Amino acid sequence: MTSRRDYGAAITGIGLVTGFGAGRAETWRAVRAGRSAVRRLDLDGLEVLGAPTPPLPETSSGEPTIDLALHAAREAVNDSGLSSGEFASARAACTVSSSKGGMKSFLRLHRAFLEGQPPPADFWELVSPSSPGTLVAREFAIRGPVVHYAAACATGVHAVIAGLQLIRSHEADLVLAGATDASLVQPVVAAFERMGVLSRRLDDPERACRPFDRTRDGFAIGEGSAVLVLESEARARARPGRAYVRVVASAWGAEAYDLARVSKARSSIGPLIRKALDAARLSPARLDYVNAHGTGTVANDPVECAAIREALGEHASHVWVSSLKPAVGHLLGAAGGVELALTVLAMHDGFLPPTLNLTDPDPECNVNHVPPGGLEREVNVAVKIAAGFGGHIGIVVLQRGDRITAPTAGSPG
Repeated sequence: MTSRRDYGAAITGIGLVTGFGAGRAETWRAVRAGRSAVRRLDLDGLEVLGAPTPPLPETSSGEPTIDLALHAAREAVNDSGLSSGEFASARAACTVSSSKGGMKSFLRLHRAFLEGQPPPADFWELVSPSSPGTLVAREFAIRGPVVHYAAACATGVHAVIAGLQLIRSHEADLVLAGATDASLVQPVVAAFERMGVLSRRLDDPERACRPFDRTRDGFAIGEGSAVLVLESEARARARPGRAYVRVVASAWGAEAYDLARVSKARSSIGPLIRKALDAARLSPARLDYVNAHGTGTVANDPVECAAIREALGEHASHVWVSSLKPAVGHLLGAAGGVELALTVLAMHDGFLPPTLNLTDPDPECNVNHVPPGGLEREVNVAVKIAAGFGGHIGIVVLQRGDRITAPTAGSPG
C-alpha cells in the first residue's frame, strides 16, 4: 500500500474546449456565472438541443474530434509551464481517448462515397477512435505508451485513471490524459432520441436539462474536449506551486446490466466510491464534494443518488453534490474528462457550481444539492463519478494541490 505522500500523480495543466469557448477560462467563467451552453439546433432537418463548440482559432485535420483534442492539449501543456520538448521522451505517455472517433468525417465521407467519390487516403486517420490520442502524441513527439480507452460516457475518467496507473507503475513520469467528442450529427442524435434519453424541451433550451429534478426528462448532447497534464510525484515535488490537485486514488468497474438501463437493485457506483476512498485512506467524513454523473434521465439519477448515500453513509448529508451537464451538455465520450477538469477548477477556486435548473428536487434524489447560485466553499477532497452506457464506471478521488497562479481571474492563467 502506498504512503500518504505517494499520491501517484498531480494535475499541473488543464486544457478545455466546450460550447462556452476554446479555453478553460471561458468555460469556467460561464459555469461560475450559472450560464448554459445548450441551444436549439437544426441537424439536416432534425430539430434537437445541443451545445456545439464554437469555431477553433486553428484547425489542422479537418475532423472536429481531433482538432478539439489538439487544441486542448496545447492549452494544457502551456498551462503546465512545461515546454513541449519535455514531452518528447520515452518517459511521457498519452491516454487521450474518444468513445466513437470522427463521426462527422465518417458521415461526410459516407455520403461522398454514395455519390461515387473514392475514400481519401487518410480515411482511417479521420474516423478511427484512437486517432485523437495518436495525433496528440505525434505533435508532442511522445515516445512512451500511447493508449486509447473507449468506455462510452466514462471514457474521459478512464483515460485519467489509465494515466495514473502508468505513473504509479513507473512506466511514465508525464502523461497527457483526457477525452474528446464531437457527436452532434443526425445519426448519433437520432439514435439517442430513439433510446428516450434526450430532453424534448425544444422551446426552453437553457432550462431543458434538469438532473435530480422531479420534471427531468433527459439530457442535451454537448461537444468538446479536456486534456490534463499528469506529473509523477517526483516531478511535481520539483515544481512547487504548479499542482492544481493531486489524484490520490481511483477505482473502475462495471455493472453490465444493459446497454442503457441501470439496475435499481444495486449499483456498482457505491462500492466503487468506497473502494476509491479506502485506497486514498480517506474516510467519507473527509470528502467535501461529489461531482455526479447526473444525466438528468428519469431512471439514472435516483440510482446514482442512492449509490452516493450508500457509499457515504451518515456523512452523505454533509457532502455537497452537483451535476455540470445542464451547463455544458452531456459530452458523451468527453463528459467525464471535461467535468473532471471543471471539478479541479472548482477546487482551486473554492467555488462549487450548482446543478442548473434544479428547482423541485425529486425525493428519490435525496442528496445534499449545491444551492442555486453555487457555493463559495473550500474544497480539499472531491470525488468525480463517471458512468457510461454498457455499465462502464470510473471514480477518481482528488485532493487540493498547491498551485499559486489563478486560472480564472480574467485570463487563462
